[in-house]
Amino acid sequence: MACHLSWLVMFAPVVVLVDRVAQPRRMNQLGTCLLLLGLVGAMVLAVQEILRGLPNKAPYVWQRIALEVFGAIDYPVVPCLIGGVTGLALSRRRKRSHCGLTGPCSHGE
Repeated sequence: MACHLSWLVMFAPVVVLVDRVAQPRRMNQLGTCLLLLGLVGAMVLAVQEILRGLPNKAPYVWQRIALEVFGAIDYPVVPCLIGGVTGLALSRRRKRSHCGLTGPCSHGE
């Protein structure tokens, strides 16, 4: 858990800086990129675990996949997922604050 937090400490300033400086569209792009990176990383780790351990431990495949994904501290899979969801939430919040909740956006975003 501490290693996941250290990855988050590295990602948090980037997400905060982009949130403060860039337009909501850029924040949306950063959030989508981080989320996709995390999902692809999780899928790669899951396929790797399936290929490595499926013949021996077939009944426990889902538990082994979860352990591999959440325990992989060398790769920032979980922090990318958290950063991506946070980035998308921040972009939606900023877009609503710029454009209003019901009216059309006046600056084309």
